Amino acid sequence: MNYSKIVEEIIKLDFKKVTVIDFKIKENVLVFTVKGNRKYYKCPNCWASTSKKQDLAFYKSKTPLKHLVLSDNRLVSIVTHKRYFRCRKCSSHFLEVFDFEAKNWLHTERFESYVLSSWWYMSWCQIARNTNSSAYKIHKILSKIDPQWLNKRGLEIMERLDKIFIWIDEHSFKWKDMILIITELKEKEVLAILPGITKKILDWWLKSLPDRIKKKIKGFSTDMNKGYRNSVQKEIWVNCYTVDKYHLVQEVNKMMYDILNLNKWLIKMDFVNIDDLFKNWKIKKDLIRKTKKKMKKWNNKDFKKYKKKIDNIIKPEFIEKDKLYNSKWFKINFKEITLDYYINWPTYKTLFCMREKNMSWYQKLRLRQITRDFDYNNFLKETRVLKENFIDALDEKNIKDIDRIIKEALDSEHYRIQQFGRTLTNWYDWIANFCKYSTKEFIFTNAYTEGANNQCKILKRVSYGFRHKDNYFRKITAKFTLWNSQKWK
Repeated sequence: MNYSKIVEEIIKLDFKKVTVIDFKIKENVLVFTVKGNRKYYKCPNCWASTSKKQDLAFYKSKTPLKHLVLSDNRLVSIVTHKRYFRCRKCSSHFLEVFDFEAKNWLHTERFESYVLSSWWYMSWCQIARNTNSSAYKIHKILSKIDPQWLNKRGLEIMERLDKIFIWIDEHSFKWKDMILIITELKEKEVLAILPGITKKILDWWLKSLPDRIKKKIKGFSTDMNKGYRNSVQKEIWVNCYTVDKYHLVQEVNKMMYDILNLNKWLIKMDFVNIDDLFKNWKIKKDLIRKTKKKMKKWNNKDFKKYKKKIDNIIKPEFIEKDKLYNSKWFKINFKEITLDYYINWPTYKTLFCMREKNMSWYQKLRLRQITRDFDYNNFLKETRVLKENFIDALDEKNIKDIDRIIKEALDSEHYRIQQFGRTLTNWYDWIANFCKYSTKEFIFTNAYTEGANNQCKILKRVSYGFRHKDNYFRKITAKFTLWNSQKWK
């Protein structure tokens, strides 16, 4: 059995230049003694290669070099045996230098890479405990991290790409102190992190890009922020600008919550009495006329599928309440919601947020009862159908259906639905580009940027916050440059 390959995989050294003399275990530390194999070395003064030895005796290092930490928190250290050389040209004396050594001769470069890459999920005091070293020494290694490494790495990524699609998003460091993150959509890489969201900072980053990279940028996306669009289009003229689908769905959910809370407030303040409403036949006839007017608009062939959705809504009479079972096949005792419980408890917000295809029979019964008993003017039902149609149109990327939804929202009697229609008209070009340029293979989504923001926030929570912004940027660079790159793995 070849033990040299096993040792080479453990300590990860080049055995063509180094040989292992001895091996010991001292207090859960693996100690390897090493000597060099190279015959020729370059003089540090005149850079001439020489093989002449000054003395046959070795210079033994007193303190072993800290090399790496294994998976079971076992430390590997190296004791070096160095030879003296004498230059033939300048006749100066020097010691041989190994490739794996750091400049201070107290640890190796592999140890530095371990400290730098493990800082994003550990504190430097915890790293010091794992490596049996002082916290000052670990802090001194971590101070070598430059926050500009991330921006330089982003330029290298953009250089090798043919087409670039960027996404701009922000998150907060402390209160209103914001940080801007710029990512690439296709490669899913962080390109830059800027220390603010002002126009000057974003313009400075865009102007710093060379012209050959600006020509490669074919599109960009934002989360419903026109300030980023104006600054990008001043420096880089791009026709493909889109908005995120998740934020559009979030706007629909906000509209539903506002209408639901307003409905509860009207009932609570006795502006609407439900018992008198259904006894009064005049008001009931007016409601029937309004629904008939809306149904007349849907007589065209294009809108038949949306008419079927409302006609095929499951009614409580069609469901046998005695045969309701949950996921574990236990019977459910269905009880109808009372008026006091509906007003005082906000537990049924999730019903209006969920899609109808993802609902259980029990949840559908609850939703139908709310729209039947407490929706006095059919506004909750209207927003529910509008939301289902809007999300289906975004999934199918059909701009004609979105046009129809905007017209319905603007023609509605509720001010909040009209406000949603106005927001869609303001962002119509962005939504049209989303439907035009998104394909099955590539969709303009901010999933990676939101994930990067979440990872940055997790860093703050693990570290119990940061006092200085520089330390926060250093930890982010340790995460996205050192940990993710192949060089440090």
